[in-house]
Amino acid sequence: MYIAATICVMLIPRDVPARANALNGASAVRRALDEIREGWHFAITHRVIFIALLQLALTNTLILTMAEMVPGFARRVLGLQPEDASMSSGPPAWACFSPASSSDVLDIMSRANSSRSAG
Repeated sequence: MYIAATICVMLIPRDVPARANALNGASAVRRALDEIREGWHFAITHRVIFIALLQLALTNTLILTMAEMVPGFARRVLGLQPEDASMSSGPPAWACFSPASSSDVLDIMSRANSSRSAG
C-alpha cells in the first residue's frame, strides 16, 4: 500500500512556488503565524477539505481511544497480557477490532468518493 501511495504521489505534477521576499521586516514567528492563518482560512473556505479534516480528526480520536482500551480488553476479556495485544501479535488480540478498522477504511473511502462527486 505504501508503494502504491508513493507512486501516486510521484505522479502529481511539481508545483513551482513563487519567490517570497524573506527580508520584508516580518519576524519568523509572524511569518509562521501568517502561514498557519492562511492555511486554516483555505481549509475552512473549501468545504471538501474542511469535511476531510473533520473526518480525519474524528477517525484519529476513535482509533486512539480504541488503542487505549486494547490492553485492558486483552487482559480482562481475552485473558492475554497487555503486551500481547499489539497488532503484530497475531489474530487473537486484534481480531475483535479488525471489523471496526475495516469499516473505518471503507467509510473513509466512500466519503472521499461522495465528497469528490459533490465538490
